[in-house]
Amino acid sequence: MNSRPAPLLQVNDLKMHFAGPRPRPLQPRLPVRSVDGVSFQIKHGETLGLVGESGCGKTTTARAIMRLLEPTDGSIIFNGTDITHMGQRQLRPLRHDFQMIAQDPFSSLNPRMRVGRLLREPMQIANIPRAEQLERLQHSLRRVGLNESHITRFPHEFSGGQRQRLAIARALMLNPKLVICDEPVSALDVSVQAQIVNLLQDLQHEFGLTYLFVSHDLSIVRHISTNVAVMYLGKIMEYGTRHDVFSRPRHPYTSALISAVPKVGGKRGQRVVLHGELPSPINPPSGCRFHTRCPYAQPICRTDEPALSPKEAGQQLVACHFPLD
Repeated sequence: MNSRPAPLLQVNDLKMHFAGPRPRPLQPRLPVRSVDGVSFQIKHGETLGLVGESGCGKTTTARAIMRLLEPTDGSIIFNGTDITHMGQRQLRPLRHDFQMIAQDPFSSLNPRMRVGRLLREPMQIANIPRAEQLERLQHSLRRVGLNESHITRFPHEFSGGQRQRLAIARALMLNPKLVICDEPVSALDVSVQAQIVNLLQDLQHEFGLTYLFVSHDLSIVRHISTNVAVMYLGKIMEYGTRHDVFSRPRHPYTSALISAVPKVGGKRGQRVVLHGELPSPINPPSGCRFHTRCPYAQPICRTDEPALSPKEAGQQLVACHFPLD
């Protein structure tokens, strides 16, 4: 009998293709393969860090999981329920269980609403009693480092860090199980970034939250994540525990990303410089998508696409014909 608990979120071969340009007038539009077969899972109480260069499909993956976009193919299983192609009416009772923190808190908060109304809105949609709304509102504000005096203010009256605290409070207002953090600290100063990351960790420990943490900052991902998935041009190149991925990266792309992370004190390793431009998702390379920039590419890399699998028992998953030792 299998006693292992089921993952809270399971994504299987997720694809998000958009209509691109026409090669010639009246010809069919070319598909933009923004996400092209992504699979991972997150267990209760864990944090998966999703990293990669800008344009690799991280945010599109997050928006598809939130069902803000309609997936082209694949499946999204949340808490045992397939939500891949659910209608909005079916999704509404489930939405309080998964929430999102956007990258820019100023654009994600309605500038015409005061804080009290902003935080009450999700509870009103969920039909929470009015007396309980005020109690939750006050508790959430205190928990993120604000207080009741901020209820009557507008978002523009706060600093960037305070606005992000408001966005976090709003996401937690319905006691979700999963929170998708889409670059939640990239628009903030470095000192404020540390405060927000520590706040997210404290909230996770207190409420048993599960995070999908999307970021291009590997130093933050290393600090907050349980597992790490490295994404390149719509596909996952490497997937494993934080310790395995950062201490012994197996994919050349992962190695290049880690080598670029600034280090304070200690000896810095050799910098791996990637040459060439990021290919277009309209016409991705054949075989391994990274072979056009990989310093270790062989002829097989240009023709055969490597599967995301462990090369040896107990190692992290890697999509590479010749993984690094």
